[in-house]
Order: sequence, then C-alpha cells, then structure tokens
Amino acid sequence: MFEIVPPAVDTELGKGTTSDESQEYRGIPPSVVAEATIEALAKNDYEIIVGEAKGLVVGARTNPEQAFQNINQW
Repeated sequence: MFEIVPPAVDTELGKGTTSDESQEYRGIPPSVVAEATIEALAKNDYEIIVGEAKGLVVGARTNPEQAFQNINQW
C-alpha cells in the first residue's frame, strides 16, 4: 500500500474554497506531485510526502497537538 501526502495542490478542486479571491497561493502544480510520486514509486517508497507536507507530517508525529493547532490557524 502506498500513501501520497501532498500539500495544497493547484487544481480545480480547490478553486473557490476561500472567501478571499485575491489569495495568490493556490498550491503546488499537479506536475510536481506527479513527478515526486513517480520517482518514489520507482524506488518502492511506500510513503510519498511531497513538498511542504513533510513539515506537517514530521510535526504531527512529534507533537500532534501543536501540529493540529498550526493547521487550524490557516
């Protein structure tokens, strides 16, 4: 079983989910997630953590309560 953990990804799925339409950051390009996934699969990596999600995963493992608070501040 493989797990892919990307940060926010700039796709149609996330468009219009914020009330602030002037928000500039919409996430990383889907191509970045796809490339990281293909590289990890080629190495048989079962956990594929992409970009900024690495910090969230590490934080959730070391201090889950603080990670939860950080996520909810966005």
